[in-house]
Amino acid sequence: MHKCALAFGVELTDLLEGQSAKLSSYTVTRRGMGPVTASEDGITIQNMAAMFRQKLATPYWVTYQYSKELQSQPIHTTTHAGQEFDLVVKGTLRVRVGEHEEVLHEGDSIFYKSSTPHGMIAVDGADCTFLAMIMASTEEEQAIVVRPRAVEEVQPGQLLCSHFVQPVENEDGSLKELHFAHEDEFNFAFDIVDGIARRSPDKLAMLHVANDMTEHRFTFKDMKDGSSQAANYFTSLGIKRGDRVMLVLKRHYQFWFAILGLHKLGAIAIPAAILAGIFMTEFNASQRLLAVLRFSANVMMGLPSVLCGLFIYMAVVVPTGHFSGFAGSLALAMLMFPVILRTTEDTMVENAAQVKNIRNSLRQNAKKNG
Repeated sequence: MHKCALAFGVELTDLLEGQSAKLSSYTVTRRGMGPVTASEDGITIQNMAAMFRQKLATPYWVTYQYSKELQSQPIHTTTHAGQEFDLVVKGTLRVRVGEHEEVLHEGDSIFYKSSTPHGMIAVDGADCTFLAMIMASTEEEQAIVVRPRAVEEVQPGQLLCSHFVQPVENEDGSLKELHFAHEDEFNFAFDIVDGIARRSPDKLAMLHVANDMTEHRFTFKDMKDGSSQAANYFTSLGIKRGDRVMLVLKRHYQFWFAILGLHKLGAIAIPAAILAGIFMTEFNASQRLLAVLRFSANVMMGLPSVLCGLFIYMAVVVPTGHFSGFAGSLALAMLMFPVILRTTEDTMVENAAQVKNIRNSLRQNAKKNG
C-alpha cells in the first residue's frame, strides 16, 4: 500500500483512513494503536506516524511470527526506494541484504539501502518485533514523498535516440514513417545504455529473478560499469571489432553484461542456442534438418555431464597440456546449448499465435538492429 500511495501521489493515510494526515508539528501514537498497513503471512506492520503529513521518513512497528517451515528455505526478498533502519525490540531476526545474511538480537540494528533486495524472518523459536524506519535517500525520492506533483511538472529532455532515429508524424500525431541516420556511428551499448547511465545513473535497468526467487536489481550505471569490465576482459582475450563471438549462457544476468561488452567492442555476438531455436520455428527449413536438430538436442540433453567433460578433456586439455577457462567454457556450452535450444523452440511454439502477429516491419527493424 505504501507503493500505491506513492504511485497515486497521496498519503498512506488517505488509503487507510479515507482522510488526509493533518499534523505537522508532532504526533503521538499510543501502544498498539498504530493503524495496520499489512497483516498477512505471519507479518503485521503498523504505521507509527500515520497522522503526520509531509514525512521525510516513516516509522513502522513490525512483528514477524516464527515459522518452522521458513527456517530451511531461502529468505524471500523485496525492494523499495530509499533507505531503511531496523532495530530489534524483541526476539531474534535473520536479515538478508543482497547476498549477505546477519542475525540480529534484541538491541541490535541494521541500516541499508532498501533498493537492494532484502528480507527477514524470525528465528530461535520465537516471534520477533522490530522498529523499521523507511527514509528517502535522495532529494529526488524525498520530492516523491513530500511533493508528489513535482515529478509530473518536469518536461522530458531530448531523447537519446533522436540523433539516430527521425520520425515523421501525421497531423494527428500518429507515426507515419521512420528514417534512420548516422547508422555507421550507432552503438547500442555506448549511445543508449551508457547514455541513460549518464543521465539517470540510479534508474532501474534490469530486474533479474533467479530460480530460487532471489532478486538482483541493476541500475543503468551498474550495466555501464559491468559491460565495460566485460569489454576489457574480452579485449584481453584478443576479441576485436568485427569478430564473431558465440555466446552460450542460460538465463543468467551475466548474459546482458557480456552482450553489451561485445557491442562496445564492435564484435558480433551470436547467441547460438537462441538463434537455433528461433530458426526451427520462424523459418521454413526442411523437416529433415529440423528432425536432425531436435534429435541431436535431445541426445545431448540426455548425456551425463561427466561425458561432456571427458570429451572436452580429451579434445582440448590433453592436446594443449593444461586446463584453462576456455576448456571449461566449452564443456559448459555443450551442456547448456541443447537446453536453451529446446526451451526457445518450445516457448516459440507455445506462443505461435502471438509470434505470427508480429508485423514484418518490426521483424526487419529487429534484424537491422542485430
